[in-house]
Amino acid sequence: MPHYWLFLALPPLLAAAVADIGWRIIPNWVPLALVLGYAVAMIIERDPTGLVQALAIGAGVLIAGIVPFAAGLIGGGDVKLAAAVAVWIGAGALPEFLVVMALVGGLLALVTLALRIVRRLLDHGRRPAGPPSGVPYGVAIVAAAVWILAGRP
Repeated sequence: MPHYWLFLALPPLLAAAVADIGWRIIPNWVPLALVLGYAVAMIIERDPTGLVQALAIGAGVLIAGIVPFAAGLIGGGDVKLAAAVAVWIGAGALPEFLVVMALVGGLLALVTLALRIVRRLLDHGRRPAGPPSGVPYGVAIVAAAVWILAGRP
């Protein structure tokens, strides 16, 4: 898909990252907007086969995400966002997307843990008020998506 279609994906991706940082919630409209934006692009590009293949890839990621969601390892919004991003990424770049997402997510988890430790030390061991708990993994998903989508020729 040409680079110029990125303008359809970027606003919902940025909204997902901001919402996940601030509230640890990814609004349902974000994955919906991503999938609809891709559908519009494929309709304009006259590529119905590409649309069907992309939706199948997204469905596969959604189904694969059910297990870690059920185990409490990842949030439902993160699973939906990853599936919607997979629609844009496609099968060819999906392994790279997953690796980049995991690396950024691990780094994000370390930074989140370090910030919590520093906040507790500064607050003399009491649990300070601060941002919501958990790792804003949507940020890792968005970073990996932008890495892949912006880097395509």
